[in-house]
Amino acid sequence: MDLDNNFPPGIAILIDCWEHCTQYDPIYETTWKNIEFSLQEKNIQTVVLATHGYDIITHWPTQWFTNTHEIFFNENKNKNSWVQSLPQSIGTAPGYIYQTADSILNIKTDALKLMIHDPDQLIWYLTEIAPHLKVVWYFGIHWNICLKNRNIGYNNLKFALAQRGCEIFTDTNSVVTIENQRPNSTDMRGWQHVVDTVYKLKV
Repeated sequence: MDLDNNFPPGIAILIDCWEHCTQYDPIYETTWKNIEFSLQEKNIQTVVLATHGYDIITHWPTQWFTNTHEIFFNENKNKNSWVQSLPQSIGTAPGYIYQTADSILNIKTDALKLMIHDPDQLIWYLTEIAPHLKVVWYFGIHWNICLKNRNIGYNNLKFALAQRGCEIFTDTNSVVTIENQRPNSTDMRGWQHVVDTVYKLKV
């Protein structure tokens, strides 16, 4: 797939955009703004929030939860697996409950907002609800750790997504490494440069 800023319809996965990280470096606030811009310019029709250790009190009344509840629970399409995945996603240990950055939790976008942490649920959504979405974008923190290795991280989903004809992309202006930096050439091994700061995962 050739991209020249005319992006096919896609889905974006936002991993671990934590509020507390903003105290470490200004790059995080910039990243939240870049993510919002990416959602607007890259033809993203669904955006998935995957914050691990989240506070259910702040997340439950949002569109992230209500939309997901409607699709996975109310319509009984994948009821049991979504309900069962909730306790695994809620931080309960003292000091472990992280807040999603306000800029992300309240991000302005026309894309459908969902909150998913389970790979089977994501694949089910792309297969049963949105089979036309063939481009998967990864944004958030931390590159080569959370974005790579979480349950719905790109390394864990690359083959399942490839089997259904999806390609994985990222924009390095919308991700941060554990060192509070943008990914460098070493970090991007296994990725092919496409245009500007956009890269495609080699599978």
